[in-house]
Amino acid sequence: MSWNANHISSRAIAFSMATVLVAVCTVFVTTWIYINTEVEGIEGARRSYDKSSGKKVAIVGHLRDFIEIGNDVSSLDVFASDLVDEYLLDARTSLDQMWAALDAYRNLGVSRQEAQALTTIARVFGQFTETYAEVEKASSADDIRNISIDTGPALTALIQLDLARYEQRGLNDDRINDTVATLITAIKVAMTVFAAIVLLLVVVCYRFMKSRVQRRDAMAALHDNEQRLGGILRNISDGIITIDEGGIIESFNPAAENIFGYSVDEVIGKNIRMLMAGRDHDSHDGYLKSYRHIGKGKIIGVGSRELNGRCKDGGSVAIELMVNEMRLGDQRNFIGAIRDISLRKKAEAELHESQRRLSQAQRIARVGHWIWDEGEDRLSYPLG
Repeated sequence: MSWNANHISSRAIAFSMATVLVAVCTVFVTTWIYINTEVEGIEGARRSYDKSSGKKVAIVGHLRDFIEIGNDVSSLDVFASDLVDEYLLDARTSLDQMWAALDAYRNLGVSRQEAQALTTIARVFGQFTETYAEVEKASSADDIRNISIDTGPALTALIQLDLARYEQRGLNDDRINDTVATLITAIKVAMTVFAAIVLLLVVVCYRFMKSRVQRRDAMAALHDNEQRLGGILRNISDGIITIDEGGIIESFNPAAENIFGYSVDEVIGKNIRMLMAGRDHDSHDGYLKSYRHIGKGKIIGVGSRELNGRCKDGGSVAIELMVNEMRLGDQRNFIGAIRDISLRKKAEAELHESQRRLSQAQRIARVGHWIWDEGEDRLSYPLG
């Protein structure tokens, strides 16, 4: 029973330690995955923003070049020359490219301020489209000189795009910094939890090792006590038998083996009645049942009693029996001390027979005898 309890306790502690180790590994792996995911997210966001920002810078440069060149009135004069068709075709192609650049800029993702600036630029490009249509219909250079394009709003809008892009970069950096701060906080929390779990593991290991040492010392002391008790039981001259509350034999020392002739393996697990003769054999279970119910017995806890035991060979042996109750936790047991009094009984019988024969011989011879106690100054035998 004790070994099983210690074994179960060891398994429970080992399970607890394994659970703590699993928790430590889980926290570590989860934290590692979270850190890698967040770092990769930050790097990906930074790379994506840098790529997008670089494309926006290039687009703004092309838009500025087109607007500034298109604002040159002298370039419109060329349309009135013999090469008007070629120049007009190039101008329209460049304008189509600028419209495509505006769409590309929008596809990169824009803020509200950028969207407003792009709308302004688009209105100016609309003026370019109308202007090229008027140039195409013009019949003289004088007609072209009267045509003008107000590109000022577009240039202002380009400046707003630059400002919006710088502002967006600042916001992006703030988001990255917030993410980094959150990541650092998460790492601190994870490390705190990790340290707490490790500390708990250390405490559990310490208590486990301390418990093992204490249990080892207790088991060593118990083993020593069992060795001493076993030595006493093996060498004591009286038979010692223990039974449970149902009368089943649990222990049987060497002296009991000598008295009854049974080996310990032949009686362990058997009912104690096998060692009793006569009425005691038939009534023993009733004695135990009565004692369990009313707490009183004819032998248990009331001193010694002489009775006949039954040996393995079927013969009887005169014994003196003393039984007491013994509790081990919630379990009730009984321990009996048995002494072989066969020699004493034989000597008493022989003395009784000798006295009987002496009395008979004296009656036949009509003689008697007496003993005078000088110290007491009285007759001591026969008593009268």
